[in-house]
Amino acid sequence: MTSKPAHFFALALSIVVASSVSAQAKMDVSTIPVDLNASNPDQTSVGDLTYLGGLEIAEGANRIGGISGLEWADGQLVALTDDGRWLKLTLTEESDRLIGIASGETGRLLNENGKALEGKLEADSESLARSRDGNWLVGFERNHRILIYSDLAAIAGADDFAIVSLVDNVEPNKGLEALAVTDRGLIACGEWAGSETPNCMREEDDALIAFELTAPFPLNERRGFPTDIDCASNGDCYVLFRSYTKAYGNSAAIISINGDFQVGTIATFLPPLALDNFEGLTVREDGDRTFLYIASDNNFSPNQRTLLMKFEIGADRPSLPAQSSAEEAAKDSPIIVTGKIDESDELAVRLGSRIKKKPRFTNLTVA
Repeated sequence: MTSKPAHFFALALSIVVASSVSAQAKMDVSTIPVDLNASNPDQTSVGDLTYLGGLEIAEGANRIGGISGLEWADGQLVALTDDGRWLKLTLTEESDRLIGIASGETGRLLNENGKALEGKLEADSESLARSRDGNWLVGFERNHRILIYSDLAAIAGADDFAIVSLVDNVEPNKGLEALAVTDRGLIACGEWAGSETPNCMREEDDALIAFELTAPFPLNERRGFPTDIDCASNGDCYVLFRSYTKAYGNSAAIISINGDFQVGTIATFLPPLALDNFEGLTVREDGDRTFLYIASDNNFSPNQRTLLMKFEIGADRPSLPAQSSAEEAAKDSPIIVTGKIDESDELAVRLGSRIKKKPRFTNLTVA
């Protein structure tokens, strides 16, 4: 989703040397089609989503894998890998259906000195967001921080973002898993759930609001946590959850949350649907139609797959209603806001304290 923080552009000009870029390589990308449900190839929907095709991407000579963040930008799918690389993929689609990848390009992320990020401590890039002016925000775990890039192949810029305080006291590998730009500021989520520390944070005027996003059933009973987030132009944000247990294997879900913390379940992915370690989600808008792409992180393991799947959100699905009273109440004390989905499916947002710490950027707007 393309969004605009008003002074990202001027900042990027002052911190990025445009002539210093990382080496870039063209890629030939091999794929095979993937059904939503291999045991029932005629299944074309799940929840509020219509399936528009999917691919299993071969690792190939360029080691395509480890995908941990997605963005749709300039007619391409842009991805991060968790070993400090970026990918740009030109998709092949027919009648809106994803059928292949025409071409790809890759390169390494650079640090503030123009050196390629190396090693798990420095190069574990997990989340990706883009401003309307074309600047990129990359969130990292282990060495928790956000770097800004005028181009993903360029030198990194400032990393002084107050929202990184979300992960101040968490484990090294429980970092900024999800990051997006909303019309009110940045929103970020970490790789945990159900602890005393809320797993998400949002900029709001002159404060940061910490809040907990709970996965829908049954992921809430399987240690499900957020892995990516992206926002549409109407202010609705879509959050990808995933979980893995030995007993149940992989499962995933997508929820929506608006600016007033009203939430709803979009879809829950359980066997026998196509599943793996889903960690990337992005929104693509075309007129009044909204598409979602999700991708899995194969951890560079021969036992896992890199899946890329495309969906359309049902056109008859209403936007989430406003619930400003919940936000007002949160200013004074933690509360539970619950969106009832059905008798067996309950989705909750626990609103925490408002942290009186001015965010680095507060006047972000969605295009």
